[in-house]
Amino acid sequence: MDPLIKERLSILKRLKGRQQAANKEKKASTKWLKIEMVARIVISVVSILIVMSIIVTDLFSWPFFILWNTASLFVIVTFASLIYTPTLIYQYMARLHVDFLERQRTIHQGAYYLNTQLVDLVEEMNETAASRLVTICFAVVILAVGIYHYLLDGQDIIWQYTKIPIVVFYAIQIVKFLRLYPRFRDNIKAVEGGV
Repeated sequence: MDPLIKERLSILKRLKGRQQAANKEKKASTKWLKIEMVARIVISVVSILIVMSIIVTDLFSWPFFILWNTASLFVIVTFASLIYTPTLIYQYMARLHVDFLERQRTIHQGAYYLNTQLVDLVEEMNETAASRLVTICFAVVILAVGIYHYLLDGQDIIWQYTKIPIVVFYAIQIVKFLRLYPRFRDNIKAVEGGV
């Protein structure tokens, strides 16, 4: 096997998430990863749209099927889904790329530069605790307030002030994903297209 392929495979193995399945289970594992990824994407998108609709309708006092005062549990579920969805997408893309690389004998010499880029991308995707500090702070505060609100059956006023932090949290998560995903996709396509 080409040393550039070996290097690329070792870089992709550093991506945090689920471990690679054994060879005979790989196809089934990839299938289930795809199902979970699609389900999480659908849940995340629908949940974000619903939460944003609830916030907008509450700001303008329009009727909606869920009121902001009763939405705390729904927001908590949305957070849980949204935080892990990008990781699943990256894992699925990496799994498909690993399968592609394992079928190749050699890749073009420009892959050395692409492997260097991939190292940086994988490090950004894995995020250290220090780089996750903003996300963690937003999530902990909003989840704590949401759980507190849920346990008090909507009898507190603090929940009314969480709309802006929730929108900021969603924006941070979406911007991080939109910043990394195209670079990861283009890196993979450059290697697969140049073979």
